[in-house]
Amino acid sequence: MRRLTGSGCWTGETCPDVIELDDGSYLVIGAFPFLTVEAWQRVYALGAGVGEGEVSVIVPGDVLREAARRIAGERSDSE
Repeated sequence: MRRLTGSGCWTGETCPDVIELDDGSYLVIGAFPFLTVEAWQRVYALGAGVGEGEVSVIVPGDVLREAARRIAGERSDSE
């Protein structure tokens, strides 16, 4: 298990993060989305949804881009 983003969460106020789990899947920590009905309708119109047992979170773009760079960098190094 390893962190892919951030430098730690010491404030306890907001701590978005992406963690790679031992099985290769990812744990995403973010804020609970308080979206309007109209916003959820747009999400569903894209063909996306939240299934039973799933939750959605909002993660700042810079956090997700940092995780993606680390993942992509490791894949290109190993090729």
